Amino acid sequence: MPESLPLRNARERCGRASAPTSLRSLTGSVSLPKRNYNHEKRQKELNRQRKKEEKLQRKVDRTNARSETADAAESAAPERSLEE
Repeated sequence: MPESLPLRNARERCGRASAPTSLRSLTGSVSLPKRNYNHEKRQKELNRQRKKEEKLQRKVDRTNARSETADAAESAAPERSLEE
């Protein structure tokens, strides 16, 4: 094979066809907005914190309910006199 083959033909022979020159040529002058990774990360952190606080609140509520139930059970039970 001659070494003077254009680079384009060499790429096609290897199975790597040349890609379009740019996205702009395909879509016109429309440019897509960049993703705001910092905002996404902050929202993820806020959701994680909110879930953690909700879980802690459920745990506190559960503990309070248990102590109220125990107090009610103690007050409902008749007290024994020490004289018996």
